[in-house]
Amino acid sequence: MAEAGASPEDGACRLLHMINTTPPLILQENPLRCLRAASELGQGSLISSYMMMGATSPVTVAGTLAQGLAEVMVGLALTQIWRPGVPVVGGIFGTQFLMRFMGPVFGLPEAQLIQMAGAQLVRRLGVPCRGDGMITSSKLNDAQAGYEGALTLMASRASQADIVLHSIGWSEFGRAVDREKAARDEALIRSAGTEPSPQRFVKG
Repeated sequence: MAEAGASPEDGACRLLHMINTTPPLILQENPLRCLRAASELGQGSLISSYMMMGATSPVTVAGTLAQGLAEVMVGLALTQIWRPGVPVVGGIFGTQFLMRFMGPVFGLPEAQLIQMAGAQLVRRLGVPCRGDGMITSSKLNDAQAGYEGALTLMASRASQADIVLHSIGWSEFGRAVDREKAARDEALIRSAGTEPSPQRFVKG
């Protein structure tokens, strides 16, 4: 990535594009077109799979990881075909899907396992990995929001994610951003410090 304020130069990476797959195992036309254009121009892409366990991916952690890795690997491979060496980030995100209200829920143990194991899988490919921050299903900045967000952020820190998405303010399944929650989330992240966690997961 080019440093802030650097003079323009041909081929310098200035943008990181968020490219989501559409589980199960689909890359839609528009994201694919954006991925190709970004790659050919030497711009970075964050290729991520957002899976809902039991709806758009298998209900098991292992099955969801396998599907997510396959989707991310296809996107990563395409970028290197179009422009070898172009910057990329990989991400595997999976969370439970409740048929009771037909929506995803956050902060449950399976999602944290997917976050931590997904980071290891992406790093085995030799690329940086994404994590998630203070995301919640709650509509309010309440105890549920705090628990769900803290557990998700804890998994990102434990897996030493290279980039954290939705680090503050995200609520109501991602449909809204709460300014009060954003301020409290930021204070919590600052109080936790900026040093990476000493825990590292061994690449098998």
